[in-house]
Amino acid sequence: MWLNRKDQDTTQEVSWDRAPEPPTHSGWHEEIVATTCLYENDTERRQHSEAIRKLAVDLGIPEEKIRAVYDAFYCSIREGARIRDYLVILVSRNVRDSVRKGK
Repeated sequence: MWLNRKDQDTTQEVSWDRAPEPPTHSGWHEEIVATTCLYENDTERRQHSEAIRKLAVDLGIPEEKIRAVYDAFYCSIREGARIRDYLVILVSRNVRDSVRKGK
């Protein structure tokens, strides 16, 4: 898992033959922070994990590849979100649209 930096464009087309490459890191601790602080609590983590599993099944793409794209979209919008209840729907829609454009 990797942290999507704000200065990267998350609307880029995705090649589905392999997961997106992680960005270069300025420090060794950045990746550790991304894996431990992605979601605020277990309930939120479970909700997003279930959405990732559903997208993988619906789209016929391995879960690991969906997770990489999902997490990138999620990281790009979560800090500015005032209401977090709709992030699962918004991120899922962005991932689904990205897959459809990429095929």
